[in-house]
This record gives sequence, C-alpha cells and structure tokens, in this order.
Amino acid sequence: MSLNNPIPDVNHSSNYLISGIPFVTSSQAPTVSGLTNQRVHFPLVTRHITVVNEDANFALRMAFTQNGLSTTAAGNHVNIPKASVFGPIEVRCTDLFFQGVGGAAKFGVVAGLTVVKDSTWVVTGSTGFPGVG
Repeated sequence: MSLNNPIPDVNHSSNYLISGIPFVTSSQAPTVSGLTNQRVHFPLVTRHITVVNEDANFALRMAFTQNGLSTTAAGNHVNIPKASVFGPIEVRCTDLFFQGVGGAAKFGVVAGLTVVKDSTWVVTGSTGFPGVG
C-alpha cells in the first residue's frame, strides 16, 4: 500500500479554510528618500495580513515586491497613513517591503500563515502577476 500523501500546495483550498498560524513582528522602515527598504519575510505562505503603522509622525509605504516601492506614480504600493491600521487583507504572499514616507516609520505586521512552504510561491511582476511590481 502506497503512502503517497499529498504535499500542501498553494492551490489546495483547504489550506486557506482553517485559521492561520500566528506570525507577529515589529520593525522600523527606512525613509523613502533612501535606496533601502525593510523586508519582512514569512516562513510560510500567508492567509491574511494586517499592517499597523505605529508611527505618529510618518506615513508608511508597503509593497509585495521591492520594485513595487517605486517612488513614481506608477509604483505598485500602498501608502498607509500615520498611526493607522491597514487590513486585514486576505492575500497569499511570502514577502512584504516597507519604506517610511518623510522619515523612518515604526510598524508592526500580524499575519496568519498556512502550512504551504514559502518556496512554492513566488510573486513578481515578471512572472505574470501584473500590479505587484
């Protein structure tokens, strides 16, 4: 008798029907004027995320790819106002990228993770995901 059990995959809906494994982190994003950003990497594919801009002075820019943080009007990012919460949003991702707008912004991320390994899910604009950078 074969024990060829299925491996969790990004396309198995059952991975997204149950509660997520908790993931929480806090950090500080460098300013937009700099060429650096703050990357938050998830060890597993997310089920949902919430971003808290804890900074009372600076807005926060968030994207799903490093290229999405472009400062041009066509950049694929979200500006999160100072001292506010963005989410929860139900998205599958393995990385988030952040920059502070006007200064280094403090932020926190709360996510629910699936059991899908991060190596099975890659999001880039060049792999057929328009709108992510």
